[in-house]
Amino acid sequence: MADIGVFGGGVVSRDRSTVVIWSDTEGGRLFVIRDGVLRNTIAAAADEVSVSGDGSLIAVTKHRQLKVFGADGGLLWTYTGDDLLRRPRVSPDGTRIAVGSELGTLAVLTRDGAVVGRVDLKALPVPAWLPDGDLLAATWMGAVARFSPELRPRWQSRLTPTEQDIRTKLRAPDPTPLVRRTWGNADATPKPLTDNLLKKTGVVFRTRLLDRDQEIYLSQQNDYNLLIDGSAQPPARPWLPWWVVNNVDSGWHGKFEMTVDTYRTLVRLRGVTIAEDPAHPESWLRDVRLQWWDTEAGRWVDGPMLLSDKAVHTHMFATPLVASWFRFVTTGGGAWPVGNLRMGELVFHGDVLGNSHRDVVKKRDRATLFEDRVSDLRTLTHGALSFQRGDARPEGGTCVRLDVTDGVSAADAHPAYFAPFGHVLPEWDFEIAEHPEPGRYRYFQFAWKATGTATNAMGLRIGPAWNAPSVVVLAGATTWPGAAILTQVDIPAPPSTWTTVRLDLWELTSAQADFRVRGLSLRTVGGGALYDQIVLGRTEADLPDQSPE
Repeated sequence: MADIGVFGGGVVSRDRSTVVIWSDTEGGRLFVIRDGVLRNTIAAAADEVSVSGDGSLIAVTKHRQLKVFGADGGLLWTYTGDDLLRRPRVSPDGTRIAVGSELGTLAVLTRDGAVVGRVDLKALPVPAWLPDGDLLAATWMGAVARFSPELRPRWQSRLTPTEQDIRTKLRAPDPTPLVRRTWGNADATPKPLTDNLLKKTGVVFRTRLLDRDQEIYLSQQNDYNLLIDGSAQPPARPWLPWWVVNNVDSGWHGKFEMTVDTYRTLVRLRGVTIAEDPAHPESWLRDVRLQWWDTEAGRWVDGPMLLSDKAVHTHMFATPLVASWFRFVTTGGGAWPVGNLRMGELVFHGDVLGNSHRDVVKKRDRATLFEDRVSDLRTLTHGALSFQRGDARPEGGTCVRLDVTDGVSAADAHPAYFAPFGHVLPEWDFEIAEHPEPGRYRYFQFAWKATGTATNAMGLRIGPAWNAPSVVVLAGATTWPGAAILTQVDIPAPPSTWTTVRLDLWELTSAQADFRVRGLSLRTVGGGALYDQIVLGRTEADLPDQSPE
């Protein structure tokens, strides 16, 4: 029914012909199964679901809304309550829908969405339709009432306990025998901590809060190298500041994630071993979701849940995960982490596959370094760098903009520094060859232009990490202060219209063995500059058309 997502539950019609299952897949889906066959998929998020006796009508609550759908069609109508709505119930004949709110309002509506009536029961009501069509409702405060189908009261009562003092019973010894049982999906015996894939690839660990309007990267309290040193010994201090633990998913801040980024190396992840502090079981990652980044689709994909109640636990996967970027997140049941993180070691088990860029993985003849997809240059940093929609190449796309407004200053944008890789861009590790096989390249091309006449110089640097010797293209200038230059290509003046520059990187870098493209830097002086359609090609025929705009 779905590749990813978590099932929230299911209901069966009275005649047993129809099953409705709800899931959080793609923002929420209802799967309508009739006579054992999936008949319909409805795009709707649901907290609770009810179905009519013949399976033709489906009632769904989510937050303050009640939505009613035809099982074979779509949305019929919606109703908004005075608070969170709970316990939708469709009458056996499908002519009435009852629903309660957390303020205590019981509402009854017709199949067409007309409100039959509302009554205040002072606490969240749980309705149930009786065989004769009457409605029974009870609240956690003990109120019980019976209503006609039109919500007219027939009788009302309040249940009260006959025993007023049960302290003696509560204090009495419990004779029930207790047996401690473990749970989870961890392997019976943890794997050794010594063979760690992350030691081979290098890794960037990051933690952050995913707030509604921003992402807050968190400072580390320990050296992340402790997580891959081969020892299960946890650091003396927990990994997170305590204010983070207290604010995760609190309303003030959003959910927490921990990312594990092999940066430019694609791996086949077969399993994970986590060693945690045995002295602090409250900190153990008892249930956590591992997700992986689908670089082709540009989105996170659910991987396995890791469930354990042990300090050291290994989880080997039935299906390996192939990616270079992973993250640990909540399983969806509540705020995570509950306690602070006190891991001593994180081991990835698997194989190194090579460069992780999507075009190298697919062995395409052209590798797109940037064209519209902002995430491709997500670590290229400068306060004056932005991504501009429109006035791009081709028209209507997104380009990179680097601004200077005083007519004099220079602005240089470089990749952010991430140890142990340096100033390089994620997923960039392109081999340059004279006769490139699929997944390797020879030619480089980009388009650029000045934003106005104030721009008196522009530059682009392509090559290894900043500041290793690289290929530099300069327009309107003869130097790039501070740049280590392997080969320099000079252009008389910054172009006023979109202009394409094509370079044979093999010819320009043949003096340096094993030249690899891992970083990109941009420069403008005096005014702004735009950059777009940055690509590598196996042959010149694999590059975009060079015709002017």
